[in-house]
Amino acid sequence: MSETKADERQPLIELKDIYKIYKMGDEEVRASNGVSFTIYRGEFVAIVGKSGSGKSTLMNIIGALDVPTSGEYYLGGEDVSDMSDDELAEIRNKMIGFIFQQYNLLPKLNLLENVELPLLYAGVPAQERKERALASLERVGLKEKWKNMPSQLSGGQQQRVSIARALAGDPSLILADEPTGALDSKTSREVL
Repeated sequence: MSETKADERQPLIELKDIYKIYKMGDEEVRASNGVSFTIYRGEFVAIVGKSGSGKSTLMNIIGALDVPTSGEYYLGGEDVSDMSDDELAEIRNKMIGFIFQQYNLLPKLNLLENVELPLLYAGVPAQERKERALASLERVGLKEKWKNMPSQLSGGQQQRVSIARALAGDPSLILADEPTGALDSKTSREVL
């Protein structure tokens, strides 16, 4: 068996009996109640459910923004269930691209700088950062606007910058919260 095929068979995400319990006074709220599943590289997976069903909690755990109360979480074969905040930050920076529903673009940075930001945190050299950020903006059709500020863009364009930022680091995992909500149908298909 070739090395590539072996890598494809390794789970990217593996959750085993994940619980997340919040204490609210004397009451316990179970936001995640024994969730288990496996996602392999290359798969597209949607987490759906009614409001209050624990989707955001689960996304925060998968995105290494929060840790489970109990259970095991493996990302790329590495147990991230009990990592420190610094270790989780490193995992997020190296392995995960986030596309937020609210875009989370920094208003005082131009588009290029917004897309470069995670690469800066990752220690990517300046010239390579710029090249990767411009290539990512080109992928979403906004390369020519790289000097613009977020306030000069439509909602759909801001969402595309958010997508470019998530893609620039070439992450193993992209977590997206309604990634095409502000885009027209044609652009949504192109982005996905």
